[in-house]
Amino acid sequence: MESLTDVEFFTEADLQLLYKHGGEVYVKSSEADEAIRDLRAGVWSKTKEWGDLVQATGFRTECRRHIVKQAGRTPKQGDGKRYRRQVFRPYSWAKLYRPSEKEYGVFFTVGVDGKSRSLMWKLDCKRAGSNALDPKLVRRFDEYLGYNAVPKGVASIDELKQYDWDKLVVATQQFIIDNLAHYEAALAYTWQGSI
Repeated sequence: MESLTDVEFFTEADLQLLYKHGGEVYVKSSEADEAIRDLRAGVWSKTKEWGDLVQATGFRTECRRHIVKQAGRTPKQGDGKRYRRQVFRPYSWAKLYRPSEKEYGVFFTVGVDGKSRSLMWKLDCKRAGSNALDPKLVRRFDEYLGYNAVPKGVASIDELKQYDWDKLVVATQQFIIDNLAHYEAALAYTWQGSI
């Protein structure tokens, strides 16, 4: 059987690298820049590939490539100033959404969770950043998930050897098919009739 892609599948080293750097404060240096290059070439490019392979389900993919994120301001420094602080993201995510429903901020995600060193696919909402949902809408979305025990798909670092692109894409597409009713109901519950 021909593989779905020529991109190398996720490796234990990919997950370990994200685990090592995720949440770490980013300070410009050659080591930090090397970590960014390695993460971009590994976890982030593979996450985007995963999303692109799954989008055949009728959902479109959007994957940010920013490996560091804003994390508030530093305490006062010796010069009396406070600077913007950045940290390495502890996850990589590609969002899968229906094009006609993108603005509502409810979507499936696929990616790597660095803290648990696992591949994960789930239903989620836009919680932070530009275009984040209002906190009231996020609470409604979380209520829906809590009331309905919507599952997550997880492949831990120990289970990685059981997967390749073909198996991961099939598992993810099946998850979307199995949880499409939850996606639609979560949209309706979150927005409570305003869509």
